[in-house]
Amino acid sequence: MRVEPPGPSPIPRSRSASPSFTFAMAALSGPPRPAASDPCHWPIPATTGRRAQYRPEAADARRPRAPDRKKEQDMAKGRKNGLYEGVSEELSALMRTGWADTERHGLAPDEQAPYAARRRAALSALFPGERLVVPSGNLKQRSNDDTYPFRPYSGYVHLTGDRARDGALVLEPRDGGGHDAYCYQLPRDGREDDEFWIGYTAELWTGRRRSLAESGAVLGLPCRDVRTAAEDLAAGSGVPTRIVRGVDPALEAAVTTDEERDEELEEALSGLRLVKDAWEIGELRQAVDSTVRGFTDCVAELSRAVASSERWIEGTFFRRARLEGNSVGYGSICAAGEHATIMHWTDNDGPVRPGDLLLLDAGVETRTLHRRRHPHPSDQRHLHPRPAPGVRRRARGAGGRDGGGAAGRPYRAFHEAAQRSLTARLVEWGSSRARWTARTPSASSAASPWRAPATCWAWTSTTARGRALRSTSTASSRRAWS
Repeated sequence: MRVEPPGPSPIPRSRSASPSFTFAMAALSGPPRPAASDPCHWPIPATTGRRAQYRPEAADARRPRAPDRKKEQDMAKGRKNGLYEGVSEELSALMRTGWADTERHGLAPDEQAPYAARRRAALSALFPGERLVVPSGNLKQRSNDDTYPFRPYSGYVHLTGDRARDGALVLEPRDGGGHDAYCYQLPRDGREDDEFWIGYTAELWTGRRRSLAESGAVLGLPCRDVRTAAEDLAAGSGVPTRIVRGVDPALEAAVTTDEERDEELEEALSGLRLVKDAWEIGELRQAVDSTVRGFTDCVAELSRAVASSERWIEGTFFRRARLEGNSVGYGSICAAGEHATIMHWTDNDGPVRPGDLLLLDAGVETRTLHRRRHPHPSDQRHLHPRPAPGVRRRARGAGGRDGGGAAGRPYRAFHEAAQRSLTARLVEWGSSRARWTARTPSASSAASPWRAPATCWAWTSTTARGRALRSTSTASSRRAWS
């Protein structure tokens, strides 16, 4: 008995089908047909105990021939959901016609634009006579045509206010001093070819992008086509250049730089972001408020978490983060019971039992990529049995004259002040123990009449990032380490 490979599927394959649906249809139609040169044998049902040879000439007669157009074949290699090597002339012509002009005019500058301009001026003053390249980053493939959620490089967003992929800020040195700033962007797709609907970055698949003129108006920066960026940078090889490494490999390969000098640029960008302007402070306050609402949501959903798992708490907070911001600022730690004693438990798949300790370490990142990093217990007063002092007074204690956040003090001083403040509150609540001894003030920390044991310091260093204590029970903690 001769067994033929399965013929064409009776199920029509839609061009717009999702990858998962396409896979389901492929599974229904049987395994793929081998190429004509493939000498493989198709197995027959095991009851016969025999194998039959595949006839390639029969399959060739059924296989549709793709149009012989090299450009479309090249595009098909990187296009979305490329089931076939090309598209028909008729379909291509149809897709290119009937499109309206949607250029947006009279766009107002983004509210962050003037602040970003001042940040660029501060960076320019640090590196006179040098070209500076700060990329935004590229999409990272997850599987097939699916990519990971894109998050641009923070330094790029800080200097431009832009959050688009495949961008780059360039500060070009002027002969008379200072820099000319311009931004490379991925422009809108044209209609002169099929790139806009079958290309890897096709707007028909991923959504409308701003045109270069629109981006220039919104960002307050001249914008250029990023597809020429590598060539432009390579042509100016005589200019001393620094680039942020590890963000855009193509741009990095186009310039000749020194690794140590590039690290100095990235360090300078990090230093600029340490001092927040008025606009950033407003964004941080929004992140704090959204995070508090996320904690409130989780408390209201605890009964459902008990009926399911820690994942319910994680999903509840994530919903608030996506609703009011970009996403979570870092991987949420929703640790209940014995998991609450693990420093960074992110599996979040354990049970939630009444009476056990629950530690929720989570923060909302705003759409401008600002996030809550060091909250105060006063933000969590609805979770605790006793109210904490007011936000303003505690902020003065942690960041002002008492705590170490004043200008000129070490960066770690603020963190140490937060540790002392949180530990004192945990001792007052009876959730922790500390030895109250005299202490000599230091330049990096405020005077305090007590010193916490090492174990208590380790505990508070994990709670300083936003952990909400739902219960003061430590029975589960003792269980985990017994």
